Amino acid sequence: MTAILLALFACSARPVRASIASVEPPPGWTDVSAGQSKRAVLAALKGPETSSFMLARMKPIDFDNRGEVRAYLVEVVDGINRATGQAFAIATDVKMADYGNGLSAQYVRADLNGKPRLIVAVARLDGVPMVAVLSSAVPETMLPEILGAVKIAAPEEADADASEDSDGPRVETEDGQLSLALPSGASLRPLTDLERKQGFMLAVDGWGSELVIMKIVDDTPVSMEPALVRATVSQMAGVDPGSVTRPAHLDTKARPAMVYSWGRLGESSQFAAGFLPWCYWGYSVLAKGPRAVALLQAVLPGIVGGSAAQPRLVAETPFIPLGRPWWSFFETRRGKAAGAGIAGLALTLLLLSRRRRIVVG
Repeated sequence: MTAILLALFACSARPVRASIASVEPPPGWTDVSAGQSKRAVLAALKGPETSSFMLARMKPIDFDNRGEVRAYLVEVVDGINRATGQAFAIATDVKMADYGNGLSAQYVRADLNGKPRLIVAVARLDGVPMVAVLSSAVPETMLPEILGAVKIAAPEEADADASEDSDGPRVETEDGQLSLALPSGASLRPLTDLERKQGFMLAVDGWGSELVIMKIVDDTPVSMEPALVRATVSQMAGVDPGSVTRPAHLDTKARPAMVYSWGRLGESSQFAAGFLPWCYWGYSVLAKGPRAVALLQAVLPGIVGGSAAQPRLVAETPFIPLGRPWWSFFETRRGKAAGAGIAGLALTLLLLSRRRRIVVG
């Protein structure tokens, strides 16, 4: 079990509180979650002989992309082989299953010495992405009984967990949708009338930097958001174009993941822009200052649903895949020579269509 735990930990997301998920053990099985030292583990069971089950929070993937799902499952199996010194071999195509508790899963069976031994699955329940490994002589028989018994903590319990982890007081955006903990040394700044008219919901000062959150309600496809946040940073006056990072994900306690990019602004400052999908709309996040990126990375992960948030809608928030960026063509020699002007025009039109205005600082 320890080796499987290490493999799961390598493929999981950042650590979370184990109380977010629980599993009712089948007859003959026992819950050993409390004995696990790695906080990435959500639940762990021990069964007869060498049977075991582990559930962990996983890094974000596109669940609708069968190729990406299979690649992730292969990564987990390979990690288990490295950790155990065994030679588990994937023996099935990716299969799909839904259970009465609302959990949906995609999984493969892995055999050892020609005999069924493992099920490796990715699953979602109430918007929480998880990876599960079931070791059993009859893994496909046991899988429905165990995955069908997984439960996720109620929203109020998750909020309580987030409050316990916070460094400072919790504040809400003006629409009541987002609740976040202010890190030590940061404080809420009152919004100006102009900022409210432009859709800004919250402003934070801290560490010599500033962060603002603006509500975005439009029909822009979420697949365009990675390009938009990168373009927002690239076109900010004073940003060094060569320092602009490719978009990356940043998880939140509320489960939707933000995409963001940042670049150097002058000699000692930074500018960061992100987009947090939320229900059927989203929020633009802008940060500026000498520690803008650190401030963004300290504030956003602690976000949970606020007093006006509807857990069902939050759970249905779409995941924004990064994939291979469409602008990567323009980073090649041919792309730079043939399309620099076209790329600049396209990005300008995208920004204008969103009517985003950079007002930080």
